[in-house]
Amino acid sequence: MTNNFAEARKGLQQDLFALAELAEDAVETALLAIVDSDDALARSVIEEDREIKQMEMGLDKQCHNWLEIFHPEGEDLRLLCASIKIAHHLERIGDLAVDIAEHARILIPRQRNFSDLPPLAALSEKTGEALHDTVEMLLHQDPPRAQTIANQNRQIDQGLVAVIAHLSEKLSQLPEQAPPLAHCLLIARGLERIADLSSAIAGEIVFSATGKRLRRDPVSYSPLARDAARGTPCPTTRN
Repeated sequence: MTNNFAEARKGLQQDLFALAELAEDAVETALLAIVDSDDALARSVIEEDREIKQMEMGLDKQCHNWLEIFHPEGEDLRLLCASIKIAHHLERIGDLAVDIAEHARILIPRQRNFSDLPPLAALSEKTGEALHDTVEMLLHQDPPRAQTIANQNRQIDQGLVAVIAHLSEKLSQLPEQAPPLAHCLLIARGLERIADLSSAIAGEIVFSATGKRLRRDPVSYSPLARDAARGTPCPTTRN
């Protein structure tokens, strides 16, 4: 490849890292809005999502232009293809942060946070760690870190199961709390999806560097957790 592509490659990696930082910050801010019952923080996530979308569209256009201009092969081709997917995954993480912020704006007037939902608090912490490790992996181009992220993702899958069990128990005791508990369930689903996307990004980094795909062991869900992961309403929250 030409020196021009070498410069383009360096700029691409910097832009991807900047996008990753924006996505990570959006998730952190959305979760902090719930913990601190801060509607202004939740609104800021929603308002600033436009920047993430614009950056993702710019990266996608840039990568496709370079495919046409440079006709890359081998690792250079993998880098561009992986970068397009990574940018898309990061944009989706931004969307999920907005979803969480919107749920936060509904929960805040009800004075509902994670204080009485330890499994959900633990899930949010583990998801934040997995996303941060993915951003660091992107910055340092560190494929060996991918297995750590895959392991974290499995723990988060199981964390979703614990959240659903806890919410179901709460609902059986306090059926009048069904609406806020349903929002908590949707937040948990969003967190699990963020972890999945973090793992997918790690896989694309491995693919770009090595040409190999990161394999993930399937997780055994309970029927209730499987329904929640697929987006099927939990039977105990239907009203």
